[in-house]
Amino acid sequence: MTGREVQVLHLVMLAVELDVLGRSSTLALRPYDVPVLFVSRATAKLKIKAELRGDQWFYAWGRSPSNRIPVDIRAARGIAAMVTAP
Repeated sequence: MTGREVQVLHLVMLAVELDVLGRSSTLALRPYDVPVLFVSRATAKLKIKAELRGDQWFYAWGRSPSNRIPVDIRAARGIAAMVTAP
């Protein structure tokens, strides 16, 4: 599997988990660009990427290193807690 395919897989899994939690999202797959998941929130959409750091995958948004969550089963709950229901 390519790096891009793994990114898409992580983002799709996150989208499904967020859907179960009642949060809407949109997956953007653009040629020659990083796949991103847009999560609806009250003021604007949160743009989330899946990125590999060392040997671990993270969901990341914004520029701050504190805006990263390891890819695991708790990630969707952490992200859902950050955003308000649309």
